[in-house]
Amino acid sequence: MKIHHLMDGIDKRDIVLPEFQREYVWTRDQAKQLIASLMKEYPLGSLLFWKTAAPPELKNLDVDPDQIGSTTIILDGQQRLTTLYLLTRGRVPFYYQDADITNDPRGLHIDLRTGDLQYYQASIMKSDPAWVRVVDCFTSDVDVFEIADEVLRDGEEYKTLAKQLDGNLSCLKDIEKIDIPDQVVPANASLDSAIDIFDLVNSQGTKLTDAELALTHVTGKWSEARRVLKAKIGDLETRNLQFDLTFMTRALTGVVTRRALFEQIHEIDKPRLLAGWGDLDRILDYLTNILPQHASIHSTQDMNTTNVLIPLIVYLSLNKRQFPTDQSMKNAIHWLYAAHMWARYTSQTDQAPGARCQHCCARGLALGVATGADC
Repeated sequence: MKIHHLMDGIDKRDIVLPEFQREYVWTRDQAKQLIASLMKEYPLGSLLFWKTAAPPELKNLDVDPDQIGSTTIILDGQQRLTTLYLLTRGRVPFYYQDADITNDPRGLHIDLRTGDLQYYQASIMKSDPAWVRVVDCFTSDVDVFEIADEVLRDGEEYKTLAKQLDGNLSCLKDIEKIDIPDQVVPANASLDSAIDIFDLVNSQGTKLTDAELALTHVTGKWSEARRVLKAKIGDLETRNLQFDLTFMTRALTGVVTRRALFEQIHEIDKPRLLAGWGDLDRILDYLTNILPQHASIHSTQDMNTTNVLIPLIVYLSLNKRQFPTDQSMKNAIHWLYAAHMWARYTSQTDQAPGARCQHCCARGLALGVATGADC
């Protein structure tokens, strides 16, 4: 399918993104390399879609129950498609909010004399009209003859320069005409099958982190999960607690499975996920009162890692979402200080002892000791 048809499909909501997909994670350099590769006509790889008459929850789009026909869902290629949409349409695609684009590539410029691609640098580009924003090349009328008038140097042939500028501009704009091969998962595939295929193809591209994969499985069963977790993150930010989806997924995994290994949550069904979230939601609210009042922790900046809260959260989930006694709370605070002092949980948690046995660490909290080293 040609790139401009793909972009039109996104505009018309014919091509959509499922809620279980992660956010836009590409770096600006990856975006630049994509455009450079397309201009050189390098192969881009294929896209994978799932056409289904019963789509799952979609990002920023309600599913119409009366819709007739199939919906085209992006399974593999959303990073490439989002990048292309940002750079050729100049705006954020409907399935994301502006805040989701943390590495916005729309500052990419092209030198129409050479075809060189670079992000904006005032010292080089401010007074040089040959450097044009890539977005403007697709969304505005770029007049190469006007640019040639401004940048013409002594000894340069005007027509030759204008032809050179026009050639590089055309090379860039012709990206929209490139045909990207696509594959389609049949409509009779189940949601679980579609997620399995999604896991497989993503392991061969920009690999999902363990947290992203875990959240994909959670969202496949509980479609609102990502939205609910992000809403809670926003709520906690108002209380000076800065968490991300990785932490929230880890915490949910700990509450539901009593362990912090992300893979443990893959097979958990929706009722257990909802029950676990109910506990976690209340535990987080409880901690926002306990930490400042009793531990002098007023924000996440007062901690060297948020991972240290995971055993604490699991402990509370084992004790009806609260400390059973004042002494148990004092023990927990002592444990929290000791864990910070000994730099517990500051490494990659999946590889740390605490990830293997949060239940054991939770028992240690009751004793007021920082376990985890020998679990």
